Amino acid sequence: MKSIFKPILLLSCLIALPAVAKKLNVLFVIVDDLRPLISCQGDPIAKTPSLDKLAADGMVFERAYAQYPICGPSRGSFMSGMRPDTTGLMGNNTPFHNVLNEELTLNRYFMQQGYAVFGAGKVYHNSIGDDWSEPYFKSEWLDHVKPENKRKADIFFTPKSEGLPPSIEAEDVGDDAYCDGQAAAASEKWIAQAAKDGKPFMMVTGFRKPHLPWCAPKKYWDLYERSAMPVAANRYHPIGAPEIALKHYGELFGYGDIPNGTPLTDELIRQSMHGYYACVSYADAQLGRVLDALKKAGVYDNTIIVLCGDNGYHHGNNGVWTKGVCWETTNHVPLLLKVPGAKKGQRSDALVELLDIYPTLCRTAGLPVPKHCEGKSLLPLVEHPKQEWNGFSASQFRKGKIIARSIRTDRYRFTLWEKGRGNVVGTELYDYEKDPQGNVNLAASPENKHLVEKFTKLHQSEWPSEY
Repeated sequence: MKSIFKPILLLSCLIALPAVAKKLNVLFVIVDDLRPLISCQGDPIAKTPSLDKLAADGMVFERAYAQYPICGPSRGSFMSGMRPDTTGLMGNNTPFHNVLNEELTLNRYFMQQGYAVFGAGKVYHNSIGDDWSEPYFKSEWLDHVKPENKRKADIFFTPKSEGLPPSIEAEDVGDDAYCDGQAAAASEKWIAQAAKDGKPFMMVTGFRKPHLPWCAPKKYWDLYERSAMPVAANRYHPIGAPEIALKHYGELFGYGDIPNGTPLTDELIRQSMHGYYACVSYADAQLGRVLDALKKAGVYDNTIIVLCGDNGYHHGNNGVWTKGVCWETTNHVPLLLKVPGAKKGQRSDALVELLDIYPTLCRTAGLPVPKHCEGKSLLPLVEHPKQEWNGFSASQFRKGKIIARSIRTDRYRFTLWEKGRGNVVGTELYDYEKDPQGNVNLAASPENKHLVEKFTKLHQSEWPSEY
């Protein structure tokens, strides 16, 4: 498949990596459904001291985008280094390793390069794979601990299912009672073991929160006042958006405490926002444990660290809860990178993609980038944050036989919904300079005809012809 970006001249990367005989270690942290509602990206509510510390030690990419707005295809993309059009993964029901069992995934490649590779929590979706140096530690999706909730969770995947438990839980328990504390504990153990063995390692840790259900120890709920939780002002679909682009209700509305088929009340919105923020802080605390484990083992300064969300998340804004639409909020994600020896506390406004993580880790670790990778290393931006970069980032989403392919430029998001090449069934154009929340689709406005034509040609020339 050809690159969807025109080649540009990159400045040489002159970062002075540590002058040690050992290879650099890698910590890759994936946080489920984390949008940039974190304090190091300007959110005034979130309490995320571990993320703030990582940002201070490394670099924040302010405009990073996922390639797909749901878990499975997004993770399949950045863990394989290939776009969803190439992997063919465009839904959550197909296990990644059933489709790409022979592909050179990130963890498989680092194992081939002599690394000890460990996995904990949620890395892939509905799949584990066998490319790990030790048995993979898998955490549970429904991790309620309150007895009546746990009973429902335990039988949900059986014929005796009584439906989903509540969307929230705030028991007064320790961190390891819930899934992400357990993933952090496994990561701590393996980091200590690897450091003792003296072999270069890659630790891939996936935190399930703030994905639903919003279960976290009570102390994280106590960090926030529910009455202070924000309520989106734009609780309506974008004006003029095609029907195919819309989402009506969805994942949140399957939980026992959320009425299905009716809009949420302000009280339920604040409850949901409270749960999301509590889980963000819980995941942040588990990140802190893993970072402390690196420091305790004496390998923090010699470890490359990448952290990202797998997709964005709507909280009622644009009339949507959760994800599964091809708009700004569901594709915009946090991306933090710490490179040993690089300048600390940097920020970049370049348009980057999660697809870039694989080649970035290879280049930083001193490894060749496999030929199949379709992203590019972010190391030049670490050295020169303001240099010229991509003209746009790309995301996509499929509904049945119709596929949305969306490009995000510096100012606009343009999306074509097609049922086969050239058979356009919906068009979207949002101007974030004039309309930061993406409330109005401008594609049908006569004054924007030239933009629609321009971006349509960009689609035709830059997206791979074989899709």
